[in-house]
Amino acid sequence: MTDGPTPPTERIVSLDALRGVAVLGILLINVRVFSMPEVTLLNPTAYGGFTGLDYWAWLLGHVFAELKFITVFSALFGAGTVLFVEKRRQSEDPAMGYHYRRTAWLLVIGLAHAYLLWYGDILVAYALCGLVIVLFVDTPARTLAGVGVVLLLVPSLTELAVGLAGGGAAIATSGPPRGRCSKPR
Repeated sequence: MTDGPTPPTERIVSLDALRGVAVLGILLINVRVFSMPEVTLLNPTAYGGFTGLDYWAWLLGHVFAELKFITVFSALFGAGTVLFVEKRRQSEDPAMGYHYRRTAWLLVIGLAHAYLLWYGDILVAYALCGLVIVLFVDTPARTLAGVGVVLLLVPSLTELAVGLAGGGAAIATSGPPRGRCSKPR
């Protein structure tokens, strides 16, 4: 097997198309982050009006795009890892060595992007996750689903514990600032 990209004849077109849609959806949300202070993701009133077109633009982005496309892209990242390892195993190539080398390059590119271009880079997080998720490629789907449910419950249970222990005051101080940011001149 050659050490390079998958030839077009061997690609799964539907996965590539879905990946492209996910990237465009992530861009839709990132445009807002690029153009305004980051706090507007959590508090849409922080940067100005929240009526008319401003409200509808936020609502449509929040309901149909925010975190949905990152979730799809993350699932595709995991699927791509499984497909990559399985394909390497079928051809008797050292799957883990290739995966770790590829992931190391993703980490290098992510760090360069994060430090040189934009603080909101996610490639570093994907690379770090890629170092670990490959260890679970052979884990049964039922076990993975159970672990996923537990991991989804942890933040909810943590918030519940904070709410019960500290009351409303603890939760009120954990969110984004309530005031407005001044618009740039």
